[in-house]
Amino acid sequence: MFAVPGHLHFVVQPACRSDMTRYNAYGPVLQLAMSEADRVPSEGAVEEVCTRLRAELGASG
Repeated sequence: MFAVPGHLHFVVQPACRSDMTRYNAYGPVLQLAMSEADRVPSEGAVEEVCTRLRAELGASG
């Protein structure tokens, strides 16, 4: 029997080339390295991205 997903999760993490160079990583390894270094976006930055994504994806909330 195969599982059928009911929804999908995305992890959106702002990162630029300098982050990849600094941590010598990309993808999930970069995400982990930035998290371990406490390099996470502010709550305001997260809200801004969410607002923009909602508008682009046509979501209501």
